[in-house]
Amino acid sequence: MSNANKFNLYPIIKLHTYITALILICGTAEAQRFDADDWITYRDFRYVLSGDVGRDFIYLVTTGGICRWDRYRQRWGTPISTAFTGLEAVSLDTVFAAGYDNNTGYLWCGASSGLFSYETMSDNWEKHILPMGNPTVYSIGVSVDKIWVEAADSYYSPRILFSKDPTFGMFIVSSPGELQSASPVKWQGERGVIPGDLPQYFVNQVGYNFGSDCIYTPNMEEHQLTCYLNDGWGYSWLGFFGSGIGRVDDNTNRMDLYLPGPSGRVVRSLLMNSNTAWIGGSGLVKWQRKQDKWEQFQWEYITGLDSDSVEAIAENDEKVFFATDMGLAVYDKKSGRFHMKTRLDNLTESHVTCLAVDRNELWIGSVRGISVMNFKENSIIRIDNPRVEDRYIYDIAIDGSFVWAGTYDGLYLHDRMTGDWTYVLGSPELEQSEVRTLQAGEKEIWTGRFLGVEYFDKDTGEFHGYPSVLYGNRVVNDLTADSAVVWLATNGGLVKHDRKLNRWVRFTRQDGLPSDTVYVIHKEGDYLWLGTANGLTRFYWNDPYRLD
Repeated sequence: MSNANKFNLYPIIKLHTYITALILICGTAEAQRFDADDWITYRDFRYVLSGDVGRDFIYLVTTGGICRWDRYRQRWGTPISTAFTGLEAVSLDTVFAAGYDNNTGYLWCGASSGLFSYETMSDNWEKHILPMGNPTVYSIGVSVDKIWVEAADSYYSPRILFSKDPTFGMFIVSSPGELQSASPVKWQGERGVIPGDLPQYFVNQVGYNFGSDCIYTPNMEEHQLTCYLNDGWGYSWLGFFGSGIGRVDDNTNRMDLYLPGPSGRVVRSLLMNSNTAWIGGSGLVKWQRKQDKWEQFQWEYITGLDSDSVEAIAENDEKVFFATDMGLAVYDKKSGRFHMKTRLDNLTESHVTCLAVDRNELWIGSVRGISVMNFKENSIIRIDNPRVEDRYIYDIAIDGSFVWAGTYDGLYLHDRMTGDWTYVLGSPELEQSEVRTLQAGEKEIWTGRFLGVEYFDKDTGEFHGYPSVLYGNRVVNDLTADSAVVWLATNGGLVKHDRKLNRWVRFTRQDGLPSDTVYVIHKEGDYLWLGTANGLTRFYWNDPYRLD
């Protein structure tokens, strides 16, 4: 590998392509039945709409899905963001109301996509068809002998009432008179009742103050109270549209706020370890995983943070670095403070696109070239080499004494010992192609380009390529590879390549992904963490009882 001249030759490209692979990739894993815990999605759960008290859990319905508090373990359980009904995976980010039936153990969920029942003891979902065009459900009621649903074609349309026996039969249109003569109905959703004489609650989080029907944030924003529950065990539960979930000790009137989930929908960047996760995209969040505490960082209210639109994250022992459209944001782990590095600090451009870190240096890619931060000298230098100084840098990978750079017009290699930069021809397909993502391993260098993926074998000095026709002609945003499996994050879903079987499988929204656009992958043992255009998803990829 020390001979840089070999990168100027076109190697023989070995395409491990078979007709069967082309047939396999035309479909997805849609014939596979997934378990409820195979796909767990975390979205912005701060906007609460409804909720109910169940036998084992407290259920809070938000615009991102359903959060649930384990009443016996006294901790938050995994959220419910997808309903698996047979072979269909339905996203639950449009649920407006949920009602729990104590007699059957069913949680009834009304959404813009229809009405669903969730058998909480067995994790089974069922979709129910309402008469009159299956309208959007806004309220769910539970009585001793009936399930009641109030729905409409749109928010401003007249409400229509439906009912059925909890265990059998179909929903039928009901009249207000039937509802009036029925046994007491416990309503959730639009019809849910919020007491008008709540006491003065004292919020434990600094800067928050509770009003009679709202909560005031440290930034003096007012978020409406949308949901009130009493669990019968000495706690009241309040939902706010924007400030998450409040748990109140009825003896002391002290409230703990829970503000879970990534900020916004889009997750483009991810830095995870066993204790902490930094999640960036349309906002910036720090998740303390063991304590299940979420902390939002909004640039408007954080001194030293000029943007929370984060495209990449890296860290060393002392600091966390964020690539933003306004510069390099630096977070000091000890003080908890931010400061920004921009063109005034010698960055090639303030719009930072990618980061790569080792013990001594941080490599910083931007829309116009590369800069390097030296930790010991606390200084930034620009790479002035004409090969890369004006190029859009998609990704950087440090490989010992070498640095690889993926740009809009191909792949470049930097020898840190000699200071030389070499344009890597690789293959006719790789030349002049956008290289969007890189992974440097002990034996291989993987590249995700505009219409394909390739890897460089360090032992043989050859490139091997896979055209994008094998996985649906999708753009590769990120990848992770080992000797057995290659995972691709694409604009058309998550792609798995079994290298030994030469088999390609694509996972999409039909299988449980919240969005077909996947930006970033982090592998953690038997799980993949996926940043998507609709939240952060944990995928149990190594289920021994499932064949992909």
